[in-house]
Parts: sequence; C-alpha cells; structure tokens
Amino acid sequence: MFLKKIFFSTLLIYIVGCSDLRFVYDDSHKKLNDLFEKTLLSISGDDSETIRIYIQSKVGAVLNRATYQLIVSSKKEITAAVLDKDATASKIQIKNTTHYSLINIKKSCVILNKEIETIASYNTKSEGYSFGSDLSESELLEKNLYSNIDIFFNNVILSNINFNCKNEN
Repeated sequence: MFLKKIFFSTLLIYIVGCSDLRFVYDDSHKKLNDLFEKTLLSISGDDSETIRIYIQSKVGAVLNRATYQLIVSSKKEITAAVLDKDATASKIQIKNTTHYSLINIKKSCVILNKEIETIASYNTKSEGYSFGSDLSESELLEKNLYSNIDIFFNNVILSNINFNCKNEN
C-alpha cells in the first residue's frame, strides 16, 4: 500500500513536471510548409531525375501558381580513392557537388544561394564482375544525393532567411 502511494506520487510529479515540455525544433517545419506545393523545380546535371523525385517528396508538386523557384544544378565525380598494385581500384569515392538557388518569383529576388558538397566512398570487389559492387555504388550514390538535399533543407529550416525578401539591399 505504501509502495503504491510512492509510485503514484512519483508518477504524478513526473507527469506534472513534463507537462510543459516543448521540443527545440517545434516550428522547424513552418519554413518547409511555406515552400510546400508552391515551389517550381528546375533541375539540371547528373542524376537529375533522382534529385527531382526526392525534392518533390519534400516540397510537393505545384498545384496553382508557384511562389518560389528552386534551381538545382548537380555534378557527380567518381574517382578511384585507393589503387592496388595491379592498378585496380579497391576503393571508389563519389563526390556530389550541388548548387541550390531559391528564388521568390513574385518579388524577383534570390532568397538563398547554397553550394553543398557531399563525399562518400565504398570498397569494390576485384575478382571478376561483382553485382554487389554495382549495387553498393547505386545505393551509396542515392544516399549521398539524399544527404546533400537534406543538408540544404536543414539550412533552410535553421537559417534566418526571409522568404518575402523584405531585407533586400
């Protein structure tokens, strides 16, 4: 009986103490909501279809007239990071350099210009043809692109940018 009172008292104090708990990024998606279904995408460069699909999953398709335009230009470089004695590559490095330009169409101003570079690497199998190496390359390439895009949207969320261009010089 006494143990039950202590347990319920502790539980009550815990619930009351955490009742006003607020998360740090409580309104972080407000900026993404401003872009949602209002952003026209213009994508060029390497892996543009993969980039378009992933960005569109974040900002949606334009339903009416677009307020913003996101111009994305990507470049992919695949290099041999480690060469063995027989001149075969045992480690491949993939570098994605992507330039983002977010524009307010109605006000004709640039909201954000950002260039983001992400690098990933994977080990290859040098004994004949390896489907595993090809699969790991395509998976790593996709994850690297997604990481690059996520970094851009995290910059949008966490920065003090103004979508209305009020502080324009």
